[in-house]
Amino acid sequence: EDFVRMRDQQRKEAEIRQKELALKEEKMRWEKEKQRLEAERLRFEKKQQEEKMMANAREQEKRRRAQQEQMERAQRLKREQMEKDQAQLRARQSSSQMIPRHLQSFMGNTNNTNFRCGYVVSNSRAHVASFLQLNLVGSPLHEVSVMERLVWADTAVFLYDKDSRRMHGVFIAKEVGVRIKPEAFQGNLPAQVEIATSMQAAPLEFDHLSKVLPPLIMNTIEFCNVVLKPDEVFRLLELYKTPVFYR
Repeated sequence: EDFVRMRDQQRKEAEIRQKELALKEEKMRWEKEKQRLEAERLRFEKKQQEEKMMANAREQEKRRRAQQEQMERAQRLKREQMEKDQAQLRARQSSSQMIPRHLQSFMGNTNNTNFRCGYVVSNSRAHVASFLQLNLVGSPLHEVSVMERLVWADTAVFLYDKDSRRMHGVFIAKEVGVRIKPEAFQGNLPAQVEIATSMQAAPLEFDHLSKVLPPLIMNTIEFCNVVLKPDEVFRLLELYKTPVFYR
């Protein structure tokens, strides 16, 4: 009986050791699996980070190329416009159609009030201030075709400030031409008119202008220069003559 009990005891202890060994092996296997999953997770996160960095780099390169292309396109358009302006200028010079640099027929006639038309130059506050300081009005080159058709001895010149919506006047032209002062306005406004004061008057506010000028003219001078008819010039002159308090 003692032998049987001892053998059963040994068998139970052997089974317990086998179970403990199996549990230990299972635990080791789970630890290895856990380490493998952790390593795989780290590799996946690293791969995702690398892909994200590569995507950001591609996006930055794409934006840089787009900006470079935009700058090159703007420079090309500017260069083409300058070449076009120079070609137009050369064509006018070759065909003798360019406005004379000196029009002596109306120089010095600062007391003229019998104007048959008006020319409103519309620009920003900074440019209008420069016009008044230099006594020189500048416009884009395409305005030359309009300037050629005007009889400047009978034309009143007005300056419209698009920012403050005020019109300065009344001026007359002393000299009309292309690039009278080439360095003025950084060369961006080559169609130029040298002006002199014909009537000292306070600027007209937008509300005053809208009373004497039609809506089409009021809308147009917000964007470009305008040629006025004799009756429109007459109404403007009468308004300039009116004291500010009674306008």
